[in-house]
Amino acid sequence: MKQTITLLACLALSGTMVGQDAALTTARAEYKALKAEYDSVMDVYYMASRRVSSSSAYKMARAAKDTDAMRELRAAVTRPDKSIWADKFQKAADRYSPAAGEAPFLGWIALWSTNKKMATKATEAIMDRHADSADLLEVAEYVGVLRRAVGKELHGKVLDMLMSSKHGMIKANALYSRGYAMVSTRGRTPSTQDLSKGKELMAECARLAKGTELALRANAPEFEKTRLQIGMQVPDIVGQDLDGVPFKLSDYRGKVVVIDFWGDW
Repeated sequence: MKQTITLLACLALSGTMVGQDAALTTARAEYKALKAEYDSVMDVYYMASRRVSSSSAYKMARAAKDTDAMRELRAAVTRPDKSIWADKFQKAADRYSPAAGEAPFLGWIALWSTNKKMATKATEAIMDRHADSADLLEVAEYVGVLRRAVGKELHGKVLDMLMSSKHGMIKANALYSRGYAMVSTRGRTPSTQDLSKGKELMAECARLAKGTELALRANAPEFEKTRLQIGMQVPDIVGQDLDGVPFKLSDYRGKVVVIDFWGDW
């Protein structure tokens, strides 16, 4: 009899776990689709904004320092209403609350809603119910944004939580965020203790994120110190020219070379 009860309990537990896994898979798919929809809308907005800023009328207004004309031209492009999207993500989170499926939706609200009350509530819900969720990678990657959204104190608590994650890339991103803040010289002179601890965190980040862009960023300060100082040999750079022909920076050794690094976001 006891064996039968135990078997039934195991089967029930197994069925519950399968149901939870199915719900989580559905939630992740829904989040991916909703985020793609939002990103598409924002891409359209940014493209329209770039067309305005590159127009001859806008360039003329900027050259004349005519801020009223510039503002009027920009006003022709309507920015998507973040509150509408925040409500969409909140409704999706509510459908899965308090199960694991709500975590990615809460993460979006915390990072991108621009509503401090909503962001704070979502962040607290994450900490209460989903501290070790595998769906917090985006929160970890953009945890600096969270500081502006919810304030220094709550941001610090979230960072502590993420640094304790069992998920390697989530922990690595959190380590990078805190480590970089400790070694950064932007507007401050780091203490010897901060530099030492910061380097330790960055090294751990690079270990966890080995083979990724994050690892390269984590190693960048030390790379700059040991490889990019005046008088050192420049690391070789491999690329393609405008005609698609491969080349190496070392091909131009002995000549004066100007390197222009640029990006388009």
